[in-house]
Amino acid sequence: MSCQTYITNKLKYCSTYELNIQDKSRLQKKTLEEFILQKVVSGKFRKWKVNENHKQEIYQGISHNINNEQPIKFTFGLEVINYIVFFHFLK
Repeated sequence: MSCQTYITNKLKYCSTYELNIQDKSRLQKKTLEEFILQKVVSGKFRKWKVNENHKQEIYQGISHNINNEQPIKFTFGLEVINYIVFFHFLK
């Protein structure tokens, strides 16, 4: 496998996320927006605690993008990272 192929494959499949049993259980109890918010503000994706005002702004952004069927965009510093979230199991 060439370096180009390796990098292309990593970028192409980086946004794929497989739900585990706990995730499926949480989705039955929460809305999709709440589920994504919980994943985004978890310790895996951040260094410091997110205050409530920012959580509300993040929630509104997630909700807006889901309702308009658009990618969810996050800005960290000067970089804009686009996450396209696919939930095939919901359709």
